[in-house]
Amino acid sequence: MPALREAPIGYDELKALIQSTRVDAEEFKAYKSCLQALHSIVQLLGPNWQVRPFGSSANGFGMRGSDLDVTIYLAGIGEQDQPFAIQELQNRLVPILEGHAQFELQEAVWSARVPVLKFKFDGWLDVDVSCQNTEAILNTELLKSYAKIHPVIRQLVVGVKLWAKAEGVCGAKNKHLSSYTLTLMTIYFLQVQPAIQLPCIPTSEFTVDRPMQSLNFSN
Repeated sequence: MPALREAPIGYDELKALIQSTRVDAEEFKAYKSCLQALHSIVQLLGPNWQVRPFGSSANGFGMRGSDLDVTIYLAGIGEQDQPFAIQELQNRLVPILEGHAQFELQEAVWSARVPVLKFKFDGWLDVDVSCQNTEAILNTELLKSYAKIHPVIRQLVVGVKLWAKAEGVCGAKNKHLSSYTLTLMTIYFLQVQPAIQLPCIPTSEFTVDRPMQSLNFSN
C-alpha cells in the first residue's frame, strides 16, 4: 500500500481507504460457492464430518483479496491432532479434491503445526484447508463478536493492518507479527484505553457445533 507512505492523509481519506478494502460481492459469492462444494465433499467422509470457515474471511475483519481459510473436522474429536489430521488429509481428502473440477492443489504443507492443503478454487480463489483445527473456529467466533460491537472497531483494526503492510512489518512467514496478532493487539488496546474500555467477551460463549448452513460472512 505505497499510497499510505507518499504523504499524510486526512481522516476522510483514511476512512475511504478502509472502506475500499471491504470484500466485494464477487468474492462473497466465491466464498459461499467454495464452502458449499466442500460441504458436499466432506459428506463423502461420513455423516459427522463438518466444514467451517475461519480467519479474516469469516471474522468481520477481512479485506478484499483475503484467502479463504477452512477446516474440516469430525465432531467429537476435540482439539487439533496433527497425526490424525495428516492421515485424513492425505488418505481421504486429497484424492477426492484432486478429482474435483473446481479445486486445483497448489501445495501440501505437512510439517506445519497445523497441516494445510493450499488450493485454487475456480482458478482464482486461494483456499487453505486444514483438518480438525477447531480452536481456530472459536477464535473466529470471538473476533466476529468484537467486530459486531461497533463499526469503528473494524475500521481501526483494518487501519492498523494497512499501516503494517505499508511499512513491511506484517506477516508471520517473514518473522513479523501476523494479521491475527495485530487484530488481537488492537482489540486489547481498545479494552485498556480508559476512554473506551471495550468489554472482554468470555470465550465460554462460543461453540463449534453451529451448522454450516447458518453461517453468514461478516464484513
